[in-house]
Amino acid sequence: MRVTVHFVDGEELEGESDAVSLEHIGFPLKLGAGKNTSNVYLSLVAIKYVAINPVAGDVSEEGDPRVGQSTPKVVLHFLDGETMHTYKDEYFGQQSEGYNVRLWDPKTRSLTRVMVSMHALKGVFFVESFDSRTEEDKRANATRRRHHKTQEEVPTAWLMEDQTLEVDAETRRLARAYQRRLADERDLDLGTDPIRFEKAISQRLDHLLDEDLVAVTPEQKSQLIGIIMREAVGFGPLDPLLKDETITEIMVNAADEIYIERGGRMLRSRVKFDDISQMMNVIRRMAATVGRRVDESSPMVDARLPDGSRFNAVIPPAAIRGPAITIRKFSSFRLGLDDLIKVGSLSPAMAAFLQDVVKGKLSLIVSGGTGSGKTTTLNVLGSMIPHKERVVTIEDSAELQMGHPHLVAMEFRPANVEGRGELTIRQLLRNSLRMRPDRVIVGEVRDAAALDMLQAMNTGHDGSMSTIHSNSARDAFSRLETMVLSGSVELPLPAVRAQIASAINLVIHQGRMPDGSRKIMQISEMTGYKDDHPVLNDIFRLQRNPAGDVTFVATGNIPHSLSKMEMAGVYTDQAIFSSEPYHVEATPMTPGAIGDMPVEEVVEAVGDTLPAGDIHVQVPLDSVPLKTDQIVISAPPFDPALDTPPPPGDGAARPKAGPEPTPDKSRSVSEGGLLRRRQENRAKSGENPQK
Repeated sequence: MRVTVHFVDGEELEGESDAVSLEHIGFPLKLGAGKNTSNVYLSLVAIKYVAINPVAGDVSEEGDPRVGQSTPKVVLHFLDGETMHTYKDEYFGQQSEGYNVRLWDPKTRSLTRVMVSMHALKGVFFVESFDSRTEEDKRANATRRRHHKTQEEVPTAWLMEDQTLEVDAETRRLARAYQRRLADERDLDLGTDPIRFEKAISQRLDHLLDEDLVAVTPEQKSQLIGIIMREAVGFGPLDPLLKDETITEIMVNAADEIYIERGGRMLRSRVKFDDISQMMNVIRRMAATVGRRVDESSPMVDARLPDGSRFNAVIPPAAIRGPAITIRKFSSFRLGLDDLIKVGSLSPAMAAFLQDVVKGKLSLIVSGGTGSGKTTTLNVLGSMIPHKERVVTIEDSAELQMGHPHLVAMEFRPANVEGRGELTIRQLLRNSLRMRPDRVIVGEVRDAAALDMLQAMNTGHDGSMSTIHSNSARDAFSRLETMVLSGSVELPLPAVRAQIASAINLVIHQGRMPDGSRKIMQISEMTGYKDDHPVLNDIFRLQRNPAGDVTFVATGNIPHSLSKMEMAGVYTDQAIFSSEPYHVEATPMTPGAIGDMPVEEVVEAVGDTLPAGDIHVQVPLDSVPLKTDQIVISAPPFDPALDTPPPPGDGAARPKAGPEPTPDKSRSVSEGGLLRRRQENRAKSGENPQK
């Protein structure tokens, strides 16, 4: 039978064995033909447990058949801290030097027989429940888990502290050299597990360093492994930024010019790419994760990353000054109305009204500018839809995370190389009407699909939602009219307005405050048109004083749509429409990470040093990553400044191979240059340069 031996040091070994228990003489294993040693006896002290591969036909789609029965529960505690949950069934028992148990494997949907070595165990516990916490501890942990996402298991090289982002030139040179040599390795059985891949890279790197007689400190080796790992299975220098939960936006203008948004404030990060080739490799890898491509014939790509972040990239010839990347990150956990109240996005009265609006099946749109929080609000509202209703979501790039159990998600697909296979939002909307939806949610309406969305809202799909870009709630309806007319020029304007007035009951307008916080500026009811203008019945408004403090005010107007909500069995307490004003203080500016510079200081430092005219950058598009099994290690292009080893001798100057190169007057300057320029500008204006 086929078995997998798991050792206490984390390694695994597969082979054939007829042993049904762990004996004191060792565990016999046949490695098969082609190996240097075909038969071997493994020491029980080194074995943690042996898993017997399940036999075909033992699959149970219903789950573990022992769950829900009166079979006693057993927890095995290992010396390394790991625990194993099983049951005391007919197979369980102590035999010779180990325990025979069965574990449920959710991947194979079967019970796997396991022989556990007694030498690796701390104890065997018979328990009444696998969860020994009290009910109070469970509730407290659920609250913590909601607000603090558990860190998933990732390679240690990715969990880098902020100061390790600074890598000296010698370490970068070594990383590029060994990255190129590792890319030539063809016989490494690395698989697709990043943890095992990191261990294999570390072992192989030790061997290469010993061969070259290169001595590095543990910190330098950690940096080397981190650089190689991020280039092979990550997104290069952007990995630390993507894993930073406090960053909401990443904007790459050039290889050495990266801006981030943290706490609503724009900062210039000290993270940078080595060159444009490395930046292009990261763009291609990001696009490839979602099956998209980017090249000269298709220089723009808009997609989502595996973690749900929205990714956009533009390369030449569309981008004149070189490739650019924009990544919009989203929260790692689902927000609720209480979370929006805590951050000051709305008042409790507004939250209570919106909750009744969703349950009362009023159709609404969320309007606002870019980055105003429209998608977040739509996520929160969608999560309150009753679970008995069928929801169909349609998005340009899948971003909604509603957690609804009865949901079908569809996504726009661009045309292929031949110009075929495109799936537009309008096509998806028309198809969704044949899927028996109770509600249709469109991530964003931006073209002629607006007509199909209005028709869906007017044909028995009450409670549908969407977002739209606009400067105000009133402008949202003007944009809707324009989008509908762009898809059907023969439709008269009065008919379009009649469709809008009948379909949309409520508009929620969001805005972004100067301190970077997102607020709901206005909640209004759409009551119709008068004198060619939409008539809005304001229910809640936002007021802001010169100090930046905001107040959410109830206007006292009673919505006419309450009767429609009552037909759905939802009765709203009308006292909330005359509730007391809710005050929210301005959000204080939060400092960025060490080395990040506020964007206003960057502008001050650069001053008038930018060169006139556009700078054209020639981007190499022929950098092809080399593959090692399923893991890709990109061999970096040769760079004399980094790849040429320094000459022997202390302080010896590097020999010149030709005339001194002309300094490159790029549009970006280094962090030190920014600080120096800022101090010079302040000294000229009479200010304290050290301020």
